[in-house]
Amino acid sequence: MSHTKQLNFRYDINALRAIAVIGVLLFHYKVPYLDGGFAGVDVFFVISGYLMSKIIINGLHRDNFSILEFYGRRFKRIVPALLGLVLGLTIVGFFIYFPVNYQVNEQNAAASILFISNLVYWKSAGYFADASDTNILLHTWSLSVEWQFYIIYPIILLLVNQFIKSKAQYIYAFIAVTLAGYAVAIWYTTVDKDGSFFLLHSRAWEMMLGGLAFLCEDMAQKIKLLIRQIIAIAGYLAIFLCFYLLKSSMDWPGGYTIIPVFAAFLIIAANCGFKALRFGVVQFTGKISYSLYLWHWPVYVIAQYLGFSLNPTTVISLTAISFVLGYLSFKYIESFNYSGNRPILVGALVLLIVTGSFSYFEVNKIAFKHDALMVAGYIKRHPYDTRIDSRGCFLTTKHKVIGEFNEAACLSISPAGKNFLLIGDSHSADLSEAFRARFKDQNINIMVATASGCSPFIDQKKGKRLCRELMNYTFKVFVAKNADKIDGVIISANWVNRGKRSVLQKDLDSTLAYLKTFNINTILIGQNEIYSVTYPVLKAKELQFNKKLTDVYVNKDCYNVNNFMKQKFKPYYIEIINKTTLPALGTDYGPYMFDKDHFTPYGAGLAITKILANPIAKRFFN
Repeated sequence: MSHTKQLNFRYDINALRAIAVIGVLLFHYKVPYLDGGFAGVDVFFVISGYLMSKIIINGLHRDNFSILEFYGRRFKRIVPALLGLVLGLTIVGFFIYFPVNYQVNEQNAAASILFISNLVYWKSAGYFADASDTNILLHTWSLSVEWQFYIIYPIILLLVNQFIKSKAQYIYAFIAVTLAGYAVAIWYTTVDKDGSFFLLHSRAWEMMLGGLAFLCEDMAQKIKLLIRQIIAIAGYLAIFLCFYLLKSSMDWPGGYTIIPVFAAFLIIAANCGFKALRFGVVQFTGKISYSLYLWHWPVYVIAQYLGFSLNPTTVISLTAISFVLGYLSFKYIESFNYSGNRPILVGALVLLIVTGSFSYFEVNKIAFKHDALMVAGYIKRHPYDTRIDSRGCFLTTKHKVIGEFNEAACLSISPAGKNFLLIGDSHSADLSEAFRARFKDQNINIMVATASGCSPFIDQKKGKRLCRELMNYTFKVFVAKNADKIDGVIISANWVNRGKRSVLQKDLDSTLAYLKTFNINTILIGQNEIYSVTYPVLKAKELQFNKKLTDVYVNKDCYNVNNFMKQKFKPYYIEIINKTTLPALGTDYGPYMFDKDHFTPYGAGLAITKILANPIAKRFFN
């Protein structure tokens, strides 16, 4: 690096990259108290907006900007390391992933090469889509957003440059567009939460704010150094507090998104080179941040797939592996002096054809046993579709208003028989059709009110809006109005995800007490197992290696919650968890769970049989 380049090098921006990537890594590795680390991606967006604006606007003012040269430089900067990642995962995945999972990985790989993975994940997003923890290329959505921005942004600035000449006009225009984009993002999150998270139009304002930082940095330099230092320190503190205080359950982008984004803006505009930012480890992390970002998530996903549980030792080990792979990618791929883009383009096309083909054909089935393949591919042969809820009694993330809940079909009192009300989350919805099927010839009516991720408690004040509305209506309106016609209430949920034990006990005590005021009997359906990989994959691995792997992949917390619930709510609690033996496969190699914790129809039937055999349930229904 020449002396001039050293003087122009922004150590603060490189340090900001390091902070951002470490935040994302620690969030993905589920390090306690850093649930807000996902905001590191937003910081990256601001940095990208700053750098791209600097390149384009300076080039336009010098009248030597070439849009083709700009695209070529971006292509050379981003694509090689991405191709190295995809190639590595394609080779490794061939030997460890069952075809049904490998095909999905390769489909996502092709989408990543085309920089449309954000669109794919938006379209496939949904409550019962493959869990994000199993998507080995989930993190490439942000690269797709940035590339789409890179394509459109210079074209817009070329057009704008025809009419706007002064920096002041640029600043006013950037402020107006950024504020408008921020408002659109907040609004669109209420319309389509998944779309707002993944799509460019809800993220562009973050990069535009980076452009505004470039336009304002000359003015900022006129401010006293001490004041700029205070501003920069405030920005760093705000980002660290975001990592600590923000929650992944928040709507994002939303109102709080402005905090890490504006903090990054302040740091970049202030342009303060603190000595601490020049520490070797900080600058090293910043330099390899792109490659580190690429590799850290696949390292985690593969570890989960292989059965490594998250603990301090695992996190440290995965972090070390990510740094090593990130460094190797930076040194031998990202930093390589490519003579032109043609070899990169040819490599991208070849790899696109390979990944596209591998996503269509089961090319790696030769590496696995027949029975293992049949179990792993069960859900592909039997799509779960609407069998979980055929009547519209389960509100998912795809629903927008409570009016989509089919009250006429789901909360209809039968005048000629017994009426039981099933309330809860997706685990309740799992059981609803099986309950109805079991009781259809016994003159017993099962009413259902369920919503994804929903806590089945009275006085809902937090959580998802549709859940709150449905629970409040069901308990305070429907139950209160029809209490004399309701023979009992069945409450079911994934109790592991209900916060602190003390809070769970308090909420359930309040709910049971409320129902008791109406003399309504209640039962609680127990916690079932939760696995770190989908159960079909777990069972397929057992068949492949002829080895019991349940203890390797089970989330031990489900047993802890089960014991807690059984102790605290003994008169109501019906235990269904499998501790030592697991159900045999059903017809056509059918497993009893279709993902990490939800029953297949076959599994739901087994659970209902276990429930109805319990003495508490026998008294309840009879």
